[in-house]
Amino acid sequence: MNLAQKTLIATLIAGSVLHGCGGGGGGSTGAASGTDAGAGKGNAVETLSGKVIDGYIEGATVCMDFNYNDVCDSGEPSAVTGVGGLYSLDISGLDNTNVASAILLVSIPVTAKDADDNGLTFEQAGKAAAAMKAPVNLATPSANIISPLTTIVVERMRAHGVSNAVATEWVRSKLGLAPTGQLNVDFKVDGNEEERAKLADSYQFVRFSKLWGDQMYQQVERNRRNHLR
Repeated sequence: MNLAQKTLIATLIAGSVLHGCGGGGGGSTGAASGTDAGAGKGNAVETLSGKVIDGYIEGATVCMDFNYNDVCDSGEPSAVTGVGGLYSLDISGLDNTNVASAILLVSIPVTAKDADDNGLTFEQAGKAAAAMKAPVNLATPSANIISPLTTIVVERMRAHGVSNAVATEWVRSKLGLAPTGQLNVDFKVDGNEEERAKLADSYQFVRFSKLWGDQMYQQVERNRRNHLR
């Protein structure tokens, strides 16, 4: 990744997350506007599944955050990720309209493992606990990826009160991806070679920039608390 790309992605992260976090955490602003096409009413979709990816994260808790408080509350569907970062949430009996307006939240404890760390826990690898987010995608209920890039999309939605589609397009444009390029994909296996390379490059920069993960969320939480005072 060249200097121009690094500067662009750093601006992307700072602009979408660190500079506009007042709307995150306590209200419905932004998240509810992310409803996906195909959500509809009723409870036709009974399972929501996907992967948690930095490397593939095992041992993290994924939940449906209905009240946007960045906490996996009692009563919110949740699951623990397995090998390959795989998770599956039972949403049977829930109205799809409510599900589509929630966000996917993943809490990553220091006991979790990143597949890129060769079997080490976050703590053993010198990593802090972290969290990531993603909009709910009911159009493809078995392919809900949660990653640093989808986290930026959610924070962009919250900060600017825009839809998932608008936030995704903004992130795509900043990363130099094709207008049809998706962010909620497994960059290790999905898409064409060029798109995978760009996403992999972006992931690596986000990972090592230290602008996401624990440090970012500490800043997010400080901004949120200051906003609520």
